[in-house]
Amino acid sequence: MVQIIPAIDVATEEEYRDTLKKIENSGAFKGGWVHVDITDDVFAPWKTISPEVVKKYPTSLKIELHLMVEDPDHTEIDNFQRVFAHIEAGASGSCIAINPETPVSILGDLKPEIVLVMGVHPGKQGQEFIPDVLEKVRELKEKNPNLRIGVDGGVTPENAKLIIDAGADYLVVGSHLIEGNIDENLEAFWEKIYA
Repeated sequence: MVQIIPAIDVATEEEYRDTLKKIENSGAFKGGWVHVDITDDVFAPWKTISPEVVKKYPTSLKIELHLMVEDPDHTEIDNFQRVFAHIEAGASGSCIAINPETPVSILGDLKPEIVLVMGVHPGKQGQEFIPDVLEKVRELKEKNPNLRIGVDGGVTPENAKLIIDAGADYLVVGSHLIEGNIDENLEAFWEKIYA
């Protein structure tokens, strides 16, 4: 079963609170996941809220943090259900993120449970999906059919089915889901995926 996970990529506490509330108010994500980007303006050219802000707003949603930071080992990440850090920043845990230009071979002998493949270069929402990423998803799935693969960045209703057909198990969607009516936007994704 394919999952669509809403993404929050914001610079202020107020934006985080309002976006979280909007997602919570949509019955479609009840009991599901929300993806929260944490960037440091070093690893990725954009500065978001910190994990401390996320902790201030308890939610029934399960939170996956996405650390796009230069030093993930020194980021406060206790009490989150899932935390992705980048292989390019030295990550080696069960949840690993990988940039568009980084070859799959960099994973070496690592055996992560989930790999989050970036469809864009880390940074602010709204970038266009990089088509070469589809081949990366295919390669990962062929090498390890049991690996869960997420794709984050540039995901739209128009390319969602291509990404899933390449082997992705879930899609992380920001602006194309959050802006406007979240339920109507989600329906547009499902219509294209199951057309």
